[in-house]
Amino acid sequence: MAITSYINSNGLRLRVTQLPSGAFDLYFSNGFISLCYTEEELQDLIQRKGFQQTK
Repeated sequence: MAITSYINSNGLRLRVTQLPSGAFDLYFSNGFISLCYTEEELQDLIQRKGFQQTK
């Protein structure tokens, strides 16, 4: 499973892993773990919280 990493302007990092079911596991650098069920939900979160993909 590929991991995609993001960071926002406050320095909060986000790692996203897509599960075989199509849902997304979200791991934040502050220790918070969450789940998005759709890609639309994930993209909405990324936009609202100002995350930018890192290399």
